[in-house]
Amino acid sequence: MLKKHLYTLLFVSWVVFITMLSLFSFSDMALDTGGLNIPYADKITHFTFYLVFAFAGCLSLRERTSGNLGLNKTLIIVVIFAILYGILIEVLQYTITTDRM
Repeated sequence: MLKKHLYTLLFVSWVVFITMLSLFSFSDMALDTGGLNIPYADKITHFTFYLVFAFAGCLSLRERTSGNLGLNKTLIIVVIFAILYGILIEVLQYTITTDRM
């Protein structure tokens, strides 16, 4: 049973992980970067998280449809879902958190 839904479980876990990181406040925690200054680190992180989101989403959707959905259609659906998810996260950060944006 678990093996049959492995990619779906991976995708749902990744979405929950991103949601928690997006809505959790890190302002009270002092993160030591060790003096390492990476330009555009937040953009690189966002890109990486959504790349994994899209990859896992494609695998999950192909798994759920038993491969009957073409790769192009799968990718379009996942990209639309990722955009809607990103909008939802932005709205939630604005409405339910006090220091996330």
